[in-house]
Formats: sequence, C-alpha cells, structure tokens
Amino acid sequence: SEDSQLVCLLDRESPAAEAFHLLKVRLRHMRKDGPLKKVAITSTAPQEGKSFAAANLACVLAAGTQHRTLLVEGDVRRPTLSQLFGLDDTCGLCEYIQGQQDLAASIYRLEGPGIWLLPAGKAAGDPQETIQSAQLPVLMQQVASWFDWIIIDCPPVLPLADTSTWARLADGILLVTRRESAKRKRLERGLDAIESDKV
Repeated sequence: SEDSQLVCLLDRESPAAEAFHLLKVRLRHMRKDGPLKKVAITSTAPQEGKSFAAANLACVLAAGTQHRTLLVEGDVRRPTLSQLFGLDDTCGLCEYIQGQQDLAASIYRLEGPGIWLLPAGKAAGDPQETIQSAQLPVLMQQVASWFDWIIIDCPPVLPLADTSTWARLADGILLVTRRESAKRKRLERGLDAIESDKV
C-alpha cells in the first residue's frame, strides 16, 4: 500500500527516509561534476526494491524545493507505480509511443507528493518493441526540457534488454540491491550488462 511504501512522505524521521535524503544530497553534489538530470533506477532481479527506491527518491527530490520532478514508469512489463499512486489503467508512456495520446496529456500531477508521473500505460504488442521505439528518445528529450529531475523506474537488468535502452538515455544509473537476496555473481553480471561509467 502507499502507506507502507512512501516512507519519505509518511515516516520522515525513519532511517529509510533519512537514507533517501542522504541520496538526494549525494546526487545534487554529483551534478557539479557533470550533467545528471535523467536517473535510471534498476536492479539485477525483481523484488529488490527498485520501484520503492524510485518513488521515494522522486518524492524527496521534489520536497521543499522548486525542482520539477518527473517519475517515469519505465517497467512496462510489470508496472507497479501506477497502482502505488492510484492511477491504475491510466494511459501513459505506451499510448504516447503508439501515437494514441499527446505527451502532455500522458503526464499526471500528484499534488500530495508534489511530483509528476508518466505511467507505463498498456503496450499494444511486444513491450520490448515499445521501449525500442524511435519515439522514446524524442520523449526523453522533450521531458528533459520540462523537468529538473527525471527518475526512471526501469525493469531489472537480467535477463531483459529493455533496461539497456533506458540506460543509454539516462545520465546516471542507480543499481538497487537487496542485501539478503543479491548473489555476488548475479550482481557482477548485472554491472557488466550496463554502462559502468554511469553507475
């Protein structure tokens, strides 16, 4: 439920919320060394907390600032953010790429968290073809002119090719891992699969 997921809004004194505030500070500091606006968040496998991290990072980046923050539901195969924010069955990224909806109409303002959300929507065919569409770089270029931060919740790195597409479009990549479940070899394979200079 939203109550248990959005710790940065609902449990601001918690260690988890504090960790996201620290991450915000580090990302803002890293911006001084080069462009860092589009941040892709992934993991080596499902259930490691990447969507939880993406949602909370977007909220903390927007909190108390004038920074316009967009959260992109880039995992079109297994979207979870739409449900988290109460926007199930809402048109979004897929409908824009398929030419069914205008981009501005696909982005939703969430007043409580103070962020904007571009939901995954529903892919008409193969989700991989949707993500590899020539329209995706166009979309990212457009939203980069509208927003200060763009946080992309990507699919897990292994075994999907979707994440490499997002990684190419991002300025930086956050690889989320769950301490109890991450196997060292899988983590190494995951790091090999993405552009290490962006991690």
